[in-house]
Amino acid sequence: MTEHSKDFQQEQLDQQIEQPARYLDTKARYLVEDLQQMYHTQSDDKLANEESLQRVRKLLESRLQPSHQETNILTFAEIREHHERKTMMIDNAPQSEATSSRKKDLASQRKPRWRHISRLFNTIAAVLVVAVLVGSAALLLNARRNANPSTTTGSSNVTTQPQVKVDCSHVFADGNYIPDNGEHAVCLQGKETPLQDSATINDHKLTLISAYADANRLLIKYVETGNISQRYDGGASISKLTIQDGNQTYIYDPVAGYTSHGGGSYYDQKSKQTFFLDSYSIPQDAINAKQLQITATFLAVGGATREDPVGTSFPTTFFNFTVPMQSEKRVATPNQNLVINGHRLKLTQVCVTLSATYLSVKPEEAVNTPPERTYSATVNGSKTEIYEVDNGKLTGKWDPLKGMSIAITEDWLGKPGTWNLKIQSTGEPLGIGSGELQFTVPAA
Repeated sequence: MTEHSKDFQQEQLDQQIEQPARYLDTKARYLVEDLQQMYHTQSDDKLANEESLQRVRKLLESRLQPSHQETNILTFAEIREHHERKTMMIDNAPQSEATSSRKKDLASQRKPRWRHISRLFNTIAAVLVVAVLVGSAALLLNARRNANPSTTTGSSNVTTQPQVKVDCSHVFADGNYIPDNGEHAVCLQGKETPLQDSATINDHKLTLISAYADANRLLIKYVETGNISQRYDGGASISKLTIQDGNQTYIYDPVAGYTSHGGGSYYDQKSKQTFFLDSYSIPQDAINAKQLQITATFLAVGGATREDPVGTSFPTTFFNFTVPMQSEKRVATPNQNLVINGHRLKLTQVCVTLSATYLSVKPEEAVNTPPERTYSATVNGSKTEIYEVDNGKLTGKWDPLKGMSIAITEDWLGKPGTWNLKIQSTGEPLGIGSGELQFTVPAA
């Protein structure tokens, strides 16, 4: 060791490595040449490695946080001096020991020298990716909150008004407790047009829910706050209906008897609201329209309010909306007769839509309406409702019967083609008896 220390002078170490022949003896010169050949790199690779090392060092200095342990960073000159001293120690060691140490040293050279640094880079990259993802999620959430201020919490005064949904869980029933399964089928198939117009009348909030129209019926569904299913305590109902098909305007006055069969109402205890379903006949001249322009005028019955403590005022409000006409239907004109005690009744037309089925029956001779209903009908074995009609209006008792409308509030679009109509009479004007006939209804 002493001999080699004399050969290698610390102040001239670099020059001795670069030009060993000038300063070293033969044995030391061979050692230096072996080391030079072992660590020899091309100039381009050497330059690239130096640049990479500089980038690594800068990145580590900028990214790594100070640790609790003191870090000692060696210069490259110190690292090189350490390797040279280690090599000289190996040369002075016994042969077997030197050979073993040299093999271990050479094996360590084959391993990547920057494995730990590479792992560190991977960790840094993973942390950066996670930070970017978290930051992006925060930005998106903040943007969404800004776009929807109604969903924010805290001191914000903006609130979201609850929207009335088209609920199909309830089946409406009319005054005769006959369920309106036709409207229920319409609702379940998503054919109703949602509406959201609201108004306050006699301290009750009135909100439209939906509307529907086909060749048989116009259905309007709405809700009012409070228990007003019997139309008292300031409840409002439709007093006038204006229907426009683009070419003609029709005005219905429900109070005068233009309402159709079906519909109904019920009170929901949980929400403290009363739901209504109003049903109207579609004008025959408008059954082929593409859509209908509707104006529904609501009239409130008398009820004590803050503005009218006595309850003598009858305020009104109205809504305008558009309803598309559902075109699917089955139409037949059998023009077949059935006879009850010599009285001939003709089935003139059958119209089937999703919401209902109408059968039009006209007497072939003068028949007066009785003071009490004395006849009933079944179609395909199902009980029906019968309305005496005269150009769309209900007639007075003992007036001449111009016709009857037999109504079924069911979805019969898929019924087979062969149908059966049976009419039973229990008294005047037809007498006691029954008559029936079969007819065919084509597909939709």
